[in-house]
Amino acid sequence: MSRLVEISDNGIVRYHRIDYPGDWRHKDIIVKFMYHRTKAELMDARKKLSGSGIYINEDLTSLRTKLTYNYKDRCLKRQ
Repeated sequence: MSRLVEISDNGIVRYHRIDYPGDWRHKDIIVKFMYHRTKAELMDARKKLSGSGIYINEDLTSLRTKLTYNYKDRCLKRQ
């Protein structure tokens, strides 16, 4: 049985949509959580969305994205 992540209204600090000009079908949603545990549970549960067309990613700066990619790449090469 798959477990859902339950998020109460007071678990979310703020959320908003990002509209891209000229792209009527693609609107990202940025969510800021009150507790890190809630975010971690959601990030773990995102694997269950495989094949659904719904994606959950962290909103990282370009520098942090590069650092994360390089770190994961190095870890994979060590194995």
